[in-house]
Amino acid sequence: MKFPQFDQEIAISYFSDVKNAGQIRNELLSGNPDYQVAFINANTLLSSKHLLAAVYRAVSDQEAGSMKTKNVHSEVLFCLGGNNNIMDSLRRFGIQDDTTNIVAVKIGGGEYTKLVEGTEEPFTDEQIAKNTDIKLVKKVYKLPGTVSLDDRAQVETAAIGALLLRGFS
Repeated sequence: MKFPQFDQEIAISYFSDVKNAGQIRNELLSGNPDYQVAFINANTLLSSKHLLAAVYRAVSDQEAGSMKTKNVHSEVLFCLGGNNNIMDSLRRFGIQDDTTNIVAVKIGGGEYTKLVEGTEEPFTDEQIAKNTDIKLVKKVYKLPGTVSLDDRAQVETAAIGALLLRGFS
């Protein structure tokens, strides 16, 4: 896919039953150029719209020369966060050694699906909803008690608003 305003190719895949999250994480931390991919803990995502808002902001920041991180893939993770703390966003939305559901975002083309030992699933809102941890999302975005955990649309609107407004005062 591409956003109409930008010429970069964007590929997104959903993986379940991932067996090598620890290896992927180690490769990311070591700076292996083959792993220039945003690997996201799928349990922290609410919908495709939630992720695409962060991807759009990351690509927009890259085009404007205003990225806060080293590359556009880590910028996606940073943009998912609702605050200006890069490490906090990487920790909250990035993968851990025991992560079993991963969404991978590759910006700019290139192979990445072979890096993940897991089952590739369709990237759909239904697939995302199967594993979303709503309580975790509410905690990550520090949503007030007035936001009902039972109202997924309300949580999604609040989370997307937080990521879009990050940095504005």
